[in-house]
Amino acid sequence: CTLDICAGGGCQHQAQASACNDGLPCTDNQCDVSKGCVFVDNCAWGHSCDATAQACLTIGNKALEIVTSDPNYDPKLVPAMDTNPTNAALGRHDLDAQGKTQRTWVVWQSQSCATVVGGAWNITQGAQLRAMALDPQIAAVKAPPTTVNLPQAALWNGSGTVCQAFPTVAADPKLKTQLWLSWLESDPSQPTAAKQCLSNGGQGGVWRVARLDGSTASGKVAAAGEVCATPASFGPLFLTAGLAPLDGNLSDAADISKRTFLSLRTLGGNLGAWTDKIALHVAPGTFPLPAAAFGPGGAMALVHPVLADFGTGADSQKRYLAIAATDNGSVRGLWASYAKADGSQGAAELWATTDPVVTSVFTGATAVCSLDATVDDAGTLGLVVVTRKDTEGRVEFIGRTKGGAPVTTAVTIEKANVSTDCRFGLTSARVSASTSGWDVITLNYSPLAGSKSKVNAWKLAGGALVPTPALLDDHGSTTDTDNGDPAPQNALAWRGLTRAAPGANGEITAAIEHRQDSSSPRSVQIRTWKP
Repeated sequence: CTLDICAGGGCQHQAQASACNDGLPCTDNQCDVSKGCVFVDNCAWGHSCDATAQACLTIGNKALEIVTSDPNYDPKLVPAMDTNPTNAALGRHDLDAQGKTQRTWVVWQSQSCATVVGGAWNITQGAQLRAMALDPQIAAVKAPPTTVNLPQAALWNGSGTVCQAFPTVAADPKLKTQLWLSWLESDPSQPTAAKQCLSNGGQGGVWRVARLDGSTASGKVAAAGEVCATPASFGPLFLTAGLAPLDGNLSDAADISKRTFLSLRTLGGNLGAWTDKIALHVAPGTFPLPAAAFGPGGAMALVHPVLADFGTGADSQKRYLAIAATDNGSVRGLWASYAKADGSQGAAELWATTDPVVTSVFTGATAVCSLDATVDDAGTLGLVVVTRKDTEGRVEFIGRTKGGAPVTTAVTIEKANVSTDCRFGLTSARVSASTSGWDVITLNYSPLAGSKSKVNAWKLAGGALVPTPALLDDHGSTTDTDNGDPAPQNALAWRGLTRAAPGANGEITAAIEHRQDSSSPRSVQIRTWKP
């Protein structure tokens, strides 16, 4: 790989990196004058370049621990330790604006701070929100990433009892080099509810937003939101919301004080006493009034809602679709309503309540455990729902074209007979879109199978959308040896499985929370694979 010339009476060997190319997008091609061509892995910590997949995958196709509660952890293998890491969120953005190199963000709470007491949510202790960036590294030995603490609102001045809870991450429609993160804060140790920013039902909190970009990894965090929203003025519940940044002007895209955000979350006090609202946060520094309730009858179920963004080329009257599960005590269903490009209220999507394809998924359901939705490049909506029909758990896929026409009948991805309880068996499912179809991942905990929790991945491709399994494996960790763990019973945000983050080379990353019991270490892990 050298250019050999004779000059000045001697031989010169000039390295020519262009002569070295192994054809893999996940290696750095180098020419060493003494060794010849050298191909160095450019994957992030905990990943390696897989020649078959041509992508950076977690080493050994195993889950990679990001944080653990085990006091005997090895910092070379696990970068961070927390009391009870929980409620992870995950996202990925470009580093070079062309999508060739990407950064993966993992965000989590240091411990749980919300409990159910007497049928109502109560924030009982503090929790620090932390973030970790996994960047490409051209090195034989990868350095573990550092942990960044998200700043607290000035209301509490760095109190150790502040609860930063339920983070959610959204891509920026204007700048592919940044993501947006939102969460809620309160301080349960304050003597009055007004100072706590909470009611007895767990309502209230400071709604906050932060930008995740190139500077965040070094500890420089741009965060906004300092106003205590009491239940009388808004009353956000401490549950993960759907989040979408509105477009805004490109010149203001990185200015946190000038961006607006759409947030969908459940409101109300006691469990089962939900109302459905969509709220436009006009500016992060002020807490807005909620828009009027809309959509079909029935309250939001105890399932985290999602916002599907149809993209900048979509009909401005139907830019975002807010989706939630409904529950009137005996009948479960789907609630879907549009928000316009400016974030204002749009029309309800009637197929959510009238189409037989949709209603068949919820007919006979005794519980709705989770739902997720995304939009592909063609503007087609993909929705996955996890339900219980007595003891049978089901994961089902519903597809809708850009105009709202059905793609197919509902496809049953996976089903298992375990429990009526959503914390056991099939707990959650996430969907992502790729050029080759839909990728669905599920988390399944079965006490009948040796108390193992499994991550299953499925590819749905072709006009019939027939599911074919791409991965079926116990998810373990780099430090555990049992290769399977108890159910993520305290993973309130996504029931133990984050939304999926597609990569530049077709790989998919998701975070899994598990070992959520009182006697063994708990952890948040990520797994990257190629469907």
